[in-house]
Amino acid sequence: MERTEEIDRIKNEGLNSLFKERKMEVIDTLATYGKDGVNPILDIVNATIYDDVKSHAFQTIQKINEKFK
Repeated sequence: MERTEEIDRIKNEGLNSLFKERKMEVIDTLATYGKDGVNPILDIVNATIYDDVKSHAFQTIQKINEKFK
């Protein structure tokens, strides 16, 4: 499976999950892809109503940006 297909599959797991804990797990998994994980994380942020998921996502993106300057 190509990297982009794998990222999309993981992102879709987060988008389709009803559980905020799972969404946060998916965000953490997407973070392992570095900069390639940022846009999929933002897709999850835009689709969720949970403020703690959004906060976790933004903190994760900030860490990615610091690590991969």
